[in-house]
Amino acid sequence: DYKERNVWTPDQFKLFVEHVDGYVYQAYFTFLYYTGARRSEARAVEKKDIVDGCVSITKSMHQYSGEFKSLKTNSSRRRIQLNQHVLDWIEPLMHRKGHLLFGDHEHLSSTSIQRYFSNGIKECNKNLEKIGQQPIPVIRLHDMRHSHATFLINKGANIVAVSKRLGHSDINMTLKVYTHLLKENEQQIINILDDD
Repeated sequence: DYKERNVWTPDQFKLFVEHVDGYVYQAYFTFLYYTGARRSEARAVEKKDIVDGCVSITKSMHQYSGEFKSLKTNSSRRRIQLNQHVLDWIEPLMHRKGHLLFGDHEHLSSTSIQRYFSNGIKECNKNLEKIGQQPIPVIRLHDMRHSHATFLINKGANIVAVSKRLGHSDINMTLKVYTHLLKENEQQIINILDDD
């Protein structure tokens, strides 16, 4: 059954990422937010997977061992076009030693990622409180993926394209998770019809 998820707007994400320690982690979270990739997929990205402004998602990384493993489904294998913002963030990482995009020869550990993520949220909200502003929602790392999809769908992106970008095995999976957003787009339809 569908439950309402906490997601971040791009503005909330930007507030968060400013409070993350370490460039590599900032770049990693930026990559997750703007691609909708799963965390294990992003950890497994090698520099050679980035070609012509696209990333090829061909494998994921085992949560603890740091070994590559194959993706669950064929549809998870995909090429994701990267926006300029992400390309700018990963550019410095392309010139570091090692084959992995995030973390040189050593992969980023799951526990470190989680710690940097939680601390980033904590620091961000501490700061926002100090200046009397609304805190950002406390979300799970996986909710960055939902934030990505939610943002695209709310902006009117084609649901089939969003589904492919997320690597869903079929559109029904995407529809099941994001159907509540599509209902909100009903008003858009009426506006289009009324404009005719």
